[in-house]
Amino acid sequence: MHAAPSPATSLDVYELHYLLAKLKIKQVMTSPVVSVTPDMPIEEAARIMADKKIGGWPVLEAGNLVGIITETDIFKILVELLGARTPACA
Repeated sequence: MHAAPSPATSLDVYELHYLLAKLKIKQVMTSPVVSVTPDMPIEEAARIMADKKIGGWPVLEAGNLVGIITETDIFKILVELLGARTPACA
């Protein structure tokens, strides 16, 4: 998001493509990397993600990447817990 040009930019689409092609991930990534482990309680991960405005976390086990937890994953769990996939009683 921080790498996107302002809506008020005077650059044309070709100039934007040129500039984005030169942009490296390290210039826009969050550092230091914050990660979670597979055994962290989901509610704790969700609370920290909300409080710190984190959209996704790498999940590390013994220093190895084993997955990624995202806001979408948390939202899917919430939908299931609320029973939103089953029709409401009339």
